[in-house]
Formats: sequence, structure tokens, C-alpha cells
Amino acid sequence: MRRVHTQLVLTLVAASTLGCNRAPSEASNVSEPSETAPIGPHALKFDVQVTTTAAGISVSGKTNLPPGTILMPDIRRPEIACADGDRVFVSESGTFAGGPYSCEGRLPPGQYAVEIGAPSVDLQPAELRSVLGPGYANFTGRPMKDTEFGRTIEFATTAVVGGPRSLAAERELRSQKIKQIRARARADCTDRPAQLEKLTGKPVLNPDDVVKRCIDNANTMSLETEQTPNSEAGAA
Repeated sequence: MRRVHTQLVLTLVAASTLGCNRAPSEASNVSEPSETAPIGPHALKFDVQVTTTAAGISVSGKTNLPPGTILMPDIRRPEIACADGDRVFVSESGTFAGGPYSCEGRLPPGQYAVEIGAPSVDLQPAELRSVLGPGYANFTGRPMKDTEFGRTIEFATTAVVGGPRSLAAERELRSQKIKQIRARARADCTDRPAQLEKLTGKPVLNPDDVVKRCIDNANTMSLETEQTPNSEAGAA
């Protein structure tokens, strides 16, 4: 009996020792949560304020998007060929601000479209992509929007600049902007053959034709802008 008892004790001790020495992955199938695991889904918070001053139109707001997220505010008024904007980042406290935006330093009276967008998640900082989720999947609600380029953020509103309007001044500003668009297009189009060669790795057979087509397309676009009807009432 003593021999059997001794063997039983040794067996229990050995089993206990093996259990203590077992690797964590063998002991349990439950894994610890990763510190970098994606968050969400969360209802997107996106509070925006638009202010208008003599310097231009500015936007500011607060969001629960992670700090460092890229946002792209801009203003537009096609009938005077006005467009301005830039790229801003969400701060550590969740705030963002951009502007003032104007039309080459001027802001003729009238209504302006104000938009705040965001690039594809693939173009956000690498360290934020898992937090945002593919196609911003970790956030839901407005202003999330499904587009032909994927799911993204699109906030839109308007800002009205008061005062008497001058149709002559608006035409002058539109004409100046169109000249700038065409000049910029000519400069960009001159480099188009080199850009195509770099992208394709093959020489461009007719570089002059490529430049001409590029300029023609740019002129067509600027002509469409020039012919945009002034649908707003009240111009003198």
C-alpha cells in the first residue's frame, strides 16, 4: 500500500509541475486584446462652425476622429470661378480649423458652398488606418457617405457674404481666374509627356500632341466655367 501511495503522490506532483511549465498559448485559447486593435464602430461626431469675416470664410469644429486625421475644407462659387481650400489635421483635443478662404484675397457678396471632406483611408497616416477601419468602417452616421471612390466623409453647407453685388466686378474676377487656370494648365501640360513616360516606363511617341490635347482639355474646362450662368438673383 505504501508503494502505491508513493507512486500516486509522485504522479500528482509531476502533473502539477507540467501544468505550471505549460506555455500560455497551450494553457488557454483566450488571447489578450491588442493595444492597437481597431476601435468602433462609433457614431461619428462632427460639429462644424462656419464664420465669415473681411479676410474670408473660416471653418472650425470638433470631432471624435483620432488625432492626426486629415480633413480637407474648401469653399466654392463656380459662377465667379472661385475655389479655395487646404488640408488640416485633427488636434489632440479633437478640434480642427481651416481658413480663412477667399477668391484671391477677395470675397464678393453672394452664396458660397462650404465643404469638408477626407481622403481615402489609404491616404490617411499609416498609424491611424486600423483605428479608422477600411473605408472608415469604425465610424457610422452622418457625414459618412458612400461614393464611387469608396466610403468617406463629406460635410456640406453654405455661407452667405452680405452686401450689394456687382456683376461687373464678378465678371472681372471670373476672367482673371480663368486666365490663371489656363496659364497653370499650360505649365502643367508642358510636363505631361515626362510624367507619362515616368508612369509607364515607355517613351511618348508624340509629345507635342500630348501637350496640345492637355491644353485643349484645360481650355474647354475653363470655357465651361466662363459660360456658367449667374443664377443668383440680385446682381447689379
